[in-house]
Amino acid sequence: MSTSAVPRATTADAKPKVFVFSHRGALGDFIMTWPALVSLRWKFSDHRFIGLGKPAYLKLAAEMGLLDEAYDCESQDFLQFYSGDLLPRSLDGMTSALLWMEEEPKLRTLLHQKCSGPFHIHPPFPNNAQEHAMDYHLQCLPHFALPAVPEEDLYFPIATVRQGYALIHPGSGSKDKNYDPEFYAFLANELKSRRYPDTRVLIGPAEQDVKSIFASRFPVMEPESPVELARLLSQAALFVGNDSGVSHLSAILGTKTLALFKGQNYVQWGVRGRDAHSLEAANEAQAMTRIQKALQG
Repeated sequence: MSTSAVPRATTADAKPKVFVFSHRGALGDFIMTWPALVSLRWKFSDHRFIGLGKPAYLKLAAEMGLLDEAYDCESQDFLQFYSGDLLPRSLDGMTSALLWMEEEPKLRTLLHQKCSGPFHIHPPFPNNAQEHAMDYHLQCLPHFALPAVPEEDLYFPIATVRQGYALIHPGSGSKDKNYDPEFYAFLANELKSRRYPDTRVLIGPAEQDVKSIFASRFPVMEPESPVELARLLSQAALFVGNDSGVSHLSAILGTKTLALFKGQNYVQWGVRGRDAHSLEAANEAQAMTRIQKALQG
């Protein structure tokens, strides 16, 4: 799927119909909703899609053509919207909505009053540990007269030309998901010497405390925004990381992705994409074995 394949509203009306799509969670959780979002864009192709959520993540979605407009969910107007007290002017024309949040009776009443089309409030996390989160999110689609399957292949490219470098991301949102930093340095050296001469280490705000371990031995990449991160990932030949939003983004961009799961439920939260692999490994030795096997396949 290319960005140009996602339909956009082309109506010349002064007040086009609006579909409101709200997700206020982390990057990985937001990415899990993208297949559902694309299906809705095809179904409601005459609507403008307005996103409510975290600005940096919404900007990435807009860059990829998934949203037309975006607003910070933490602003005062939208806090009143989520409580069901006020429809902000920026949402004028709202006819349908999908909100990823726990049930709020007052908000449901407001949506009944304002939406002439279908809407749905979808709890943000699945309860079934054996159900993948993306499949759970697709279950919102029957509320909009759509089948609970992706409209397109799970592939959202932001760059069309790949370069030969490999990326290693040693961190995540939780240190419990990470392995010893020296393991990642060893892995980077193995990749550099055997398969990927241009091996780089991806460092974000959560990995600043281990940056010095890599900086003298490997190129260190520090993208300043999710959009810059997506461009870097989409041009890589290989990405290796943990259970993190970065791994989910790499996978859905179509990059060959090896995501390590250290005790987390990879059945529910595993990466998905054209060449995505969720590798369960309790320790560094298992992780290296899993990676070597995946690279040989």
